[in-house]
Amino acid sequence: MCFGIPDACALARAEGFACVELFGSLWPPGSVAARGERPRAAQMIQAVRHVERLCDGDELPEALAEQGVALIVASSYAPIESALILLRCALPMVMLTTELREADETVGARYDLRMSILSRMPGGPALIERMRGLCPPGVELEALGSMLDALPEGIACPEDLEDLPRARGPGVVHLGPCLCPRRGRGQVEGGRARPRVLAALGSQARMFPERAREVLAAVFSAAALAAAEGLDWEFVVATAKLVEAPAQADNLKVLEWLPQAELLPGAAAMITHGGLGTVKECVLAEVPMVVAPLGRDQPANARRVVHHGLGRAFVGCRSRSPRC
Repeated sequence: MCFGIPDACALARAEGFACVELFGSLWPPGSVAARGERPRAAQMIQAVRHVERLCDGDELPEALAEQGVALIVASSYAPIESALILLRCALPMVMLTTELREADETVGARYDLRMSILSRMPGGPALIERMRGLCPPGVELEALGSMLDALPEGIACPEDLEDLPRARGPGVVHLGPCLCPRRGRGQVEGGRARPRVLAALGSQARMFPERAREVLAAVFSAAALAAAEGLDWEFVVATAKLVEAPAQADNLKVLEWLPQAELLPGAAAMITHGGLGTVKECVLAEVPMVVAPLGRDQPANARRVVHHGLGRAFVGCRSRSPRC
């Protein structure tokens, strides 16, 4: 059983999971995709209100009790939320990590960083004191990061994709590829007789619009250059509604969204932001990558792709040449 905001539940239901939606008034459908377009101050206020709901509200504890939950699998990407659930619900917890962190990026270190950020947000200091009041006798708020580090943790990736030795605790397990099959989500007609280059920047491209537009402009320039030089390639590009598509050319198909998993088998290359899910899908399909990281864990994934000889990294350039 999944518990989450409406947008997360929609994704989980598409994969066949039962869900209980929470915090719909704060996160109405479509709010995650639109979040990157909102002013930074509005994003900060929404983040504080989210923590407030977990701190003071009964929505999540009541939902867990109603469903008879005996074990919680919490995201290591949301350490403050995970710590509050640990405090308020008194249930066994396992951390799930969907990225390959750097050596010093423990769950506890991420908790400390997020708490530092929260302390500088409007209303953050008062909220931290309310969180302190939830701690049982003998437990300091500052120690919750260490408590999260002590929990069992599953990393949704094979250890072989790591590029540097990692010191992992005894409770940390790499779970393998952890890829869900994509079933019948569409296809792109035509052009399969020639090499096909796919380009997509992931579901969070709108959170990094300037960098995403730079990468998409480079992809369109590469398609134009390939056509000018007589290379019989086909480019299939997902724009995520970030840019206007150039005039359609014989070698270019522009979509808002790319049915990536269906198109990867047999593709000649994938231009990607380097999200771990896409990297794993490309490895499984044996498709070389050009990784153009936008943010978060993606620069480190680009480094791993280069390290293992799985592709190249695109950092960007200031030149207007289509060869960049």
